[in-house]
Amino acid sequence: MRILVHNYDDDDDDDDDDDDDDDDDDDDDDDDDDDDDDMMMMMMMMMMMMMMMMMMMMMMMMMMMMMMMMMMMMMMMMMMMMMVLMMMTMVLVILVRYSEHLQPKYLKTIIAN
Repeated sequence: MRILVHNYDDDDDDDDDDDDDDDDDDDDDDDDDDDDDDMMMMMMMMMMMMMMMMMMMMMMMMMMMMMMMMMMMMMMMMMMMMMVLMMMTMVLVILVRYSEHLQPKYLKTIIAN
């Protein structure tokens, strides 16, 4: 009976050893898979980072463009204001210059005074 049990145990041990070997092989395979997964994860992370960077760059570019547009608009407004002022002054100058033709008496009184 003991011998049988002993033999059985031995067989079991052998089986265990075999199983262990198999497990080792499996582990190796798993490790490889893990490496692949890690690589995939790294690639994904890199892609995500690149996308984020691209998005940030795009946002920055958009902001810069908006700022430039705002500046251009401001400049245009300033130019328009300047043009209006110039036109007003020109009109005033013309009026003053040629007002004697329009109202000679009024201007003569101003000059007399």
